[in-house]
Amino acid sequence: MMKTIVSVKGQVVIPKEIRDALSIEASDVLVVSVDEDKIIMKPVPSVDDMYGAFSTNKPISKKEVKNVVGKAYVSKHEKRQ
Repeated sequence: MMKTIVSVKGQVVIPKEIRDALSIEASDVLVVSVDEDKIIMKPVPSVDDMYGAFSTNKPISKKEVKNVVGKAYVSKHEKRQ
């Protein structure tokens, strides 16, 4: 178990060992939820992780895919709470 400190701005540093284990990088999006007395943080899959997972009849940008995938992932996890 590792310790971290909450800053006066409410920021928390995720220890490097955990970031490396989960391949979390700067600017990655995390879903944050509460389960009783636990704070749960889960990385949202990146666009690159989703490459080839679906097909479309028109070309779409990575930005569009990232936006849709991020919203769907957050929406799915908000319903679980």
